[in-house]
Amino acid sequence: MAELFSENDQYAYIMLAWASRAETPDEVAGRGWATVCALEDSVPRDDPRYQDLAWVAPPWDRTAEDNPELYELPAPRTLEELQREVRDRAKVRPDGMLAEGLPIGADLTCARSNGTSIASYEGNVGSSKAYLENTVTIRFEPTFPTGDKDDLAALFRRIVSIWQPDWALLDTLRTSREVQESLETYADYLIWLSEAELGPAPVLKAAKTERFGDGTLITVNDWSIDGVRTLHQELVSAGIPAASVKHPLNPQKVPQFS
Repeated sequence: MAELFSENDQYAYIMLAWASRAETPDEVAGRGWATVCALEDSVPRDDPRYQDLAWVAPPWDRTAEDNPELYELPAPRTLEELQREVRDRAKVRPDGMLAEGLPIGADLTCARSNGTSIASYEGNVGSSKAYLENTVTIRFEPTFPTGDKDDLAALFRRIVSIWQPDWALLDTLRTSREVQESLETYADYLIWLSEAELGPAPVLKAAKTERFGDGTLITVNDWSIDGVRTLHQELVSAGIPAASVKHPLNPQKVPQFS
């Protein structure tokens, strides 16, 4: 993360949200495993700083509340293991779809960083009764090697294509705090908007727009807090609101990226 943002940013994150979308446990596990692979692929294999990586996850039965030493357990190490773990926790309808949203996530830890997390993903997904939204957040700690803008944009695209949301954004904690008014718009470093949910994106001066799948990828021109603020001001002037899932209970028109 240090390649693009300062320590004052504390951490960067990708947030994704989408409307009602019933899925099977295996579909949710597949998206989770693809996320694990995407994050691992971003870490240089030959860099001594990132040896002995391990995924850990919370015990989903909440035993950690009474047993803090069990806060982190080894996460599934293969797609098949993750599928079994998700099936064991899932409440499933007669048609095989999840009956309710399912929490999913894990932390990527590094022995060279004393076992601390360098990245993580978490969300509540697979719900056809999402009164708010289905959501996933990918978090990057300062020690995570995001690479340059092109590298991070490529990872962002990959994450968006895995989860097929209605919208997604890349932000940092500091930016979200210092440009608090940006909550009124979708200004950020990277934004993806589903055309089916949010319509076509406008032509912008403060950012580049391009087609990506069934939607628009928006990349801020100036990767700084001031750059995000400038984009926000342009969106406000144009009367363009924040990205949100307008009808979360309506079945999502799932965007495609092939």
